[in-house]
Amino acid sequence: MVTAILRAVVVAAAICLSVAAHADPAKVLRISSKDIASLDPQQGTDLRSTRVASAIFEGLYQFDYLAEPAKVVPNTAEAMPVITEGGKVWTIKLLRGIHFTDSPAFKGNARELVAEDYVYSIKRAIDPNLLGGDPALTNLIEGARSIVDAARKPGAKFDYDAPMAGLRAIDRYTLQIRLTSVDYTLLERLAGLSMTAVAHEVVEAAGNDIKSQPVGTGPYMLKEWKRASRVVLEANPNYRGLQFPGSTEPRQHALVQSMRGKTLPQIGRIEISIIDESLPDLLAFAQGDLDYVALAGDDLNRMLIGNELKPELAGKGVVRMRYSAPTIIFTYFNMKGPVVGGYSPAQIALRRAIAMGFNVEELIRVLYGGEALPANQLLPPGVDGHDDSLPPKSIYDPAAARAARPIRFQGSRRRRLSRDTGRQVAHARPRHAS
Repeated sequence: MVTAILRAVVVAAAICLSVAAHADPAKVLRISSKDIASLDPQQGTDLRSTRVASAIFEGLYQFDYLAEPAKVVPNTAEAMPVITEGGKVWTIKLLRGIHFTDSPAFKGNARELVAEDYVYSIKRAIDPNLLGGDPALTNLIEGARSIVDAARKPGAKFDYDAPMAGLRAIDRYTLQIRLTSVDYTLLERLAGLSMTAVAHEVVEAAGNDIKSQPVGTGPYMLKEWKRASRVVLEANPNYRGLQFPGSTEPRQHALVQSMRGKTLPQIGRIEISIIDESLPDLLAFAQGDLDYVALAGDDLNRMLIGNELKPELAGKGVVRMRYSAPTIIFTYFNMKGPVVGGYSPAQIALRRAIAMGFNVEELIRVLYGGEALPANQLLPPGVDGHDDSLPPKSIYDPAAARAARPIRFQGSRRRRLSRDTGRQVAHARPRHAS
């Protein structure tokens, strides 16, 4: 298998959008992205929209910016959840004094973030009339299923005022979630975009335009969005002061030292140009219109000689960085297919032969410019559960593949295999950013 290179772009873009509050308005960061579709956190449909919306909205928790493996830490919550009753009851206290950015829906009043905002926002996340809701979360929260099922009926709407036993604000700053079963992955869910806080006044006032009228508590707010052209974010002038996170990792030492004592966000304005193709992206970077670009494969080779930046780029102050991509890309067999599906000895042998006959190392060299690793397990490096002791090698073995190929599938059926087969591919090495 091959780790997904594309996720490195997410990491790089997220870095740009996350680091930013008593910001210098003269500091402008110019980056690029493919077009976005929605800035409503409960109606996000694509990764690019998520990157932008994550700079505007905040969850109770977030992922530690520098931690590897990934670690969840408090964001708008005072501390980690207090978990009782054998893991079924989660009690979370909010920080006080956090406010939404200004909106006409607030009628000139400062609008503080409170526990009821998370009750409302989590209900939006399971509302079946908003992108189908979240069936798994619905089953997990006590009392949610009946309300969701009622909202699924023809012409029905989700009843946001209906009490839900497993989701309530105990007081102004305390949220309690009661689960139907123990599930500690809820913590990662609480750090996700769909669980970030929106204000019900803004949602109700915006109506069908809520996807383009985001109002959150995060470090940035939307200044401009010209579809298919650009998105502009400006620093939230009332954002609470945060310090850049620390790290004991030696490789993070220089970064942590350079940011020591600085309050976030630092950048006053982020200009995101909508560029859908890699070559125009590279051209904009080369012309000085972008401050940052993420590369892989052939695009990366245009910037390097061997493993080093081209001298003309280094002379202009361009810096090359590498980011790990905690993702696996793979293709798979259609187990219902008449040729490669099924569990007979011959069908199992055929799948093994196909897997051993696929040259992952060559795929990495040609398609990913050498910036990937063969996947030797389901969890990529940097993720809890990854076993570093396993050798990172491909199972490519043409001789064994020929020996394993069942006789009854040889010859006349070869063309059909090319249509029916799937194959595992992926583990990624870091992506490059300049």
